[in-house]
Amino acid sequence: MELLQQTQEAWSHESVLDRSTGKLRPLASGLTASSSSLNWKGVLVEHHRLHHYDSSEIMWVNHVILLHLGPSFEMEFENDGEIYRKELQPGQISFYPALTHCRHRSLQPTEFALISLSPEFVSIACCDMFALDSIKWARQTGISDSYAESVCRALLKETLGGSPTGSMYAQSLATSLAGHLASQYGGTEVCSQQTNGGLSASQLKRSIEFVHLNLGEDVSLKKMAGAAGLSPFHFARQFKKSMGFSPYQFVLKQRVNKAKQLLLKGEKNLAEIAVDVGFYDQSHFAQQFRRHCGITPKKYAAQCGLTKARRERLS
Repeated sequence: MELLQQTQEAWSHESVLDRSTGKLRPLASGLTASSSSLNWKGVLVEHHRLHHYDSSEIMWVNHVILLHLGPSFEMEFENDGEIYRKELQPGQISFYPALTHCRHRSLQPTEFALISLSPEFVSIACCDMFALDSIKWARQTGISDSYAESVCRALLKETLGGSPTGSMYAQSLATSLAGHLASQYGGTEVCSQQTNGGLSASQLKRSIEFVHLNLGEDVSLKKMAGAAGLSPFHFARQFKKSMGFSPYQFVLKQRVNKAKQLLLKGEKNLAEIAVDVGFYDQSHFAQQFRRHCGITPKKYAAQCGLTKARRERLS
């Protein structure tokens, strides 16, 4: 995660097409934090603070959601030759679909979180839920959408924290946001295919086997869904119906269970175990272990009768 000086000189990693020059350029300055170094494929999250903002007419390359933060402020918009003003409130969102264009202007200080989803990411996330060529995206400006707001805030928190839970959680959040945007602002409805019974036995088996074979890696929702032959958004919904908890929670549980086995062997220290089962680092491992088991890894080993010599090897 890039944490930058809060100045007007730090520029966005989100590119837009400047219609006056026909060239790509950064969206805005005032960047204070970015997920660009976190390897979230198809997903970019940024935090901006600006003293004022005045853009030339731009075309959005990606699907962009702006979560308005800080105090309310007035923004002037120019869309298709029409100019209007609107007061934007904290917590409201604006949604700009890819390939739409507009111009913004505000003389007041502004603060916002930007969540950018590439068209490819949205297509993969929703491919078995929608006829993608039937989606007619509707631009939204300064609306209240509690679900989108909560997901955007969670993604911003992950960005500011440097993605401590790994990329799968962020990818899961972004996938759910993509499905929500398509169903709410895409002029279409979610297909009813496989929405009642959860995953089939073979789909569930393949996805679970994939997790167990790849626990030490950065298991992604996309790869789990691929093992089941579904889109990430559809897979996440059906997996939860089948198992009673999310894919992310399932992966964490399996990592803790595998860690228990390695603890009882007493052959590796805590840092090595953390890496072997796919946790971000030893601190993240200890935090998740305590959350799931109620005690620290060392106390668990002691309660299970591990000898003092083997417990000392954990350090």
